[in-house]
Amino acid sequence: GMRVPNFTPGQGEIRNFLVLSEEAFAYGCQELRRQIYIVDATAESNPVPVATFKVPDGDFCERGGRFGPHQFAETRDGELIGGSLLYIAYFNAGLRVVDISDPYHAKETGFYVPDPGSAAKSRGSGYIQTNDVDLDYRGFIYITDRDGHGLHILEYQGQK
Repeated sequence: GMRVPNFTPGQGEIRNFLVLSEEAFAYGCQELRRQIYIVDATAESNPVPVATFKVPDGDFCERGGRFGPHQFAETRDGELIGGSLLYIAYFNAGLRVVDISDPYHAKETGFYVPDPGSAAKSRGSGYIQTNDVDLDYRGFIYITDRDGHGLHILEYQGQK
């Protein structure tokens, strides 16, 4: 659970939250805008959506490919990740780092969008499609691209 001070008098401060994503399927934004949902699941029989997150507007629809969330980093060296940062593979919007320490106000604290020309491609269409994100014990972030743009190794250094 996550501590939420002053939530409801007499109900305790510990709440259980789920993070859900709507995966983007259509190319070129030919679907409703996809986003992340934060759900209060403290009452398991009555989960309640409390917040959403979506990447700020930009030119992602014009860049080609899919635009929206795909996969979260769920483990670090085989262990479940705790804490308040989400690392999200967001197709043509690259890697997004989202702080959910206040689950009612998710906030982007970092991102990395690979340059489509930054790696040799064996195949592909020329646009970024960040597909997977993983973390290791040193804090390195690994992202891979499904469209032939390779592997990128990053290090999150906190919000600037």
